[in-house]
Amino acid sequence: MSTPGAGLEPREVSFACAIWFCMIVAYAALQLAPPFAASAAFRTRYFGSDFAEFYIAGQILNQHGADALYDLNLQTRLFRGLDVRNHDAALWYVCAPYLAQVFRPFALLPYRAAYAAWMVVAVLLYGIGVGALSPYLASLPKPYRRAALLLGLTFVPIALWSLVGGQIGVIAFAIIAWCVRFDLSGKQLAAGATLALCSYKPTLLLLFGPFLLLRMNLRFLLGFTAGLSGLLAVSLLASTKAVFDWFGLIFTYGRFASQGDTPWPDT
Repeated sequence: MSTPGAGLEPREVSFACAIWFCMIVAYAALQLAPPFAASAAFRTRYFGSDFAEFYIAGQILNQHGADALYDLNLQTRLFRGLDVRNHDAALWYVCAPYLAQVFRPFALLPYRAAYAAWMVVAVLLYGIGVGALSPYLASLPKPYRRAALLLGLTFVPIALWSLVGGQIGVIAFAIIAWCVRFDLSGKQLAAGATLALCSYKPTLLLLFGPFLLLRMNLRFLLGFTAGLSGLLAVSLLASTKAVFDWFGLIFTYGRFASQGDTPWPDT
């Protein structure tokens, strides 16, 4: 029995999170209907926020081929063609070439439908990550487990950044969750290979690089190296030019960022 004044009950936390999540989904849905006043209220200058860069990457692969993936002029032209509010803005795809393949099916849809589909997929990806952690949540009483899952679902990088903002941090969550699952299960090779999938954004590897060095588990490192090698091979087979263009973008960004600036336009 709970003590009065000890804090919120799990069912109260679950109810509050469910209401908050429904409000977030409703807000995100408002972006799908003109005149996009809700987007203006959220201070996003363009419809769909960051999802546009991934949609355009898939569009380029579908219509122009992998060699054109990092043609920034083409990216800008396609971005501005998505919505009239994008006429003086730019949003470039700068993640790894292999990640762009994931968004090819989205790019077959009209942009608003693709954005709605992404919101559904983002929730499914959260579920995939939770599925990896389910053995470690099973020991919690059911009300606490439900509250924990709903708290995670309303976590800002999941609910706001991925649903409303169109970002893809939920992909990293699913990857890392399965990496942890494999690692705790003694499958270090699989854990390392899974973590390599985070190379779609090099800053994620900067975060986990020190962990790999401190851990110094040979099987984990071998799996990570094999995973990186496989992703590089797949990317090179698709387009050598795209891989070198991506490396060039990374180095350019690093050089400007080290000077306290970036090469990207102020959008």
